[in-house]
Amino acid sequence: MMSFDELRLYHRFKINNDRLCFISQSGTTVGLVTELSYGGFSLAPIPTQPQLLRQLANASKNGAIQTIEFHFLNRSVRCQIEKRYSENEKVGYQFTHEHTQVLSFLKDIIPWIRAGAAIIYLEQLETEGFENELPDHLSFEGPIPVEVDWNGVDSQGLPNFNLSFRQDKVTFQLSRKNNQLLTLHNVWPGATSGDLRTTQGIDSMILRNSLAILLGLSTQETGSVYPKLIEVLLNLFEKAQEQTALFLQKKTG
Repeated sequence: MMSFDELRLYHRFKINNDRLCFISQSGTTVGLVTELSYGGFSLAPIPTQPQLLRQLANASKNGAIQTIEFHFLNRSVRCQIEKRYSENEKVGYQFTHEHTQVLSFLKDIIPWIRAGAAIIYLEQLETEGFENELPDHLSFEGPIPVEVDWNGVDSQGLPNFNLSFRQDKVTFQLSRKNNQLLTLHNVWPGATSGDLRTTQGIDSMILRNSLAILLGLSTQETGSVYPKLIEVLLNLFEKAQEQTALFLQKKTG
């Protein structure tokens, strides 16, 4: 189990989903992010096109700086990277941090992953045998207050849940029930969870932060439920985007 000291600023967190975080060059995905920190990241090849990562690694020899697009869900940032190591098919890079945009981008991702990892760490300290089942409620009163309520499982064996977090005194929530996805938030700062209102469509910020928290939960070897759940949430998000695009097309057509 990860020690609490390992949750330090530059701890490298595992990314257990190849659709959520990746890098591209000239609009082409060239590698899948498997670990991430403020200092850098590790890449694995795309299974169907492993030569793309090999080409990037070869172009990065002798300290050559590469410019890439770093993606997380529906956001990306242009950055420069330098290769640090290459082991089998895994390649590690560091951010050169040539401008503040990269650090700002990472600060919108990593603290949420860290919060999820902290929840599981603290829960494992308090709950013997936690690895075998999900508790009904998880919470973390850290820099990013988080609560997760599990409400049974669906026909796929995946949990229905409400995941809530607070930011700038506003509560946000991602809810999954019967394979339906909702995002909610307070209509004014300081309101209680009972004052949550459904957003118009799936709010990408709420989804992005919630997925990062779930990534943090999945770093702590508590079984396969979290990676599967992230995949289902991504599918639901893509379906909602397609339905919105179809609606707009009909409306303007």
